[in-house]
Amino acid sequence: MAWLKVAFVVSRDSANPVSLLLQQYGAIATSLFDAGSNDILEAGAETTTLWSQVRVEALLKVGTSLQSIQRLLGEHGAEDVRVSFVQDAEWESAWRKHTAHKKFGRLHVLPRDSSTEVDGPLVRLDPGLAFGTGEHATTAMCLSWLESIDLNGNKVLDFGCGSGILGLAAAKLGANQVAAIDHDEKAIEVTRQNAIFNGVNLTLGKTIPVNQKFDVVVANILLNTLVEYAIDFTNSIAQGGVIGLTGLLAAQQESIVESFPRVCFDSPVQENEWILMIGRKSCDDI
Repeated sequence: MAWLKVAFVVSRDSANPVSLLLQQYGAIATSLFDAGSNDILEAGAETTTLWSQVRVEALLKVGTSLQSIQRLLGEHGAEDVRVSFVQDAEWESAWRKHTAHKKFGRLHVLPRDSSTEVDGPLVRLDPGLAFGTGEHATTAMCLSWLESIDLNGNKVLDFGCGSGILGLAAAKLGANQVAAIDHDEKAIEVTRQNAIFNGVNLTLGKTIPVNQKFDVVVANILLNTLVEYAIDFTNSIAQGGVIGLTGLLAAQQESIVESFPRVCFDSPVQENEWILMIGRKSCDDI
């Protein structure tokens, strides 16, 4: 199948907001790469790579309004804009070329065809055309959060599973049952194949299982969908369970608090402009 690939260069501060806006225009996948020859390093507990200029590649359906996309990119100072048509296999091959070993505490994420050996829980991944590789800040925050909590014997709901990376990570970290949900047929198929490759049994579907409670609910999707499913998510949380919501910009925090009145949220985890909101049901709601 052919897709429209839009590639461009923007500043580091613009990269994630533009990627989010492209998803609202229907982008089914986005990848971010260093556009410069040198990394900028930020000192801290761990040295973090910060790119001054970022090359963004987005995959959209053929027929998407190029005029609207060009206007959006112009508003964010995009340079070196290139538009081309690609096939599924070309996009997947490009991802493999750019993806490296990712580590989140004990958890490792590697491309399927990597020969690297690791000590600890490991997810080998081929995202296909689905979102979720561990590269994006929202995915990385979710993986770090899942690694930090005790998942042994837990039931986990991964809503908007994309490539299946969060559900697979939960299973590798000890979860007893994992339901991976996505409306996109391609995401379900990619998750199924990744689960088989990793020897993990996931329950796959397009809707949240009815009358089931989960110890951990995680959703890495856009604000509108989080708000739309707020009641369903809240009802899915088991007694003593937790929920992690991301795909959110810092400015959207209040919208989530208002949409989840039965959830008590901690202070958000933040990476650049992105946040992860973690909460529990209100005590009087359990």
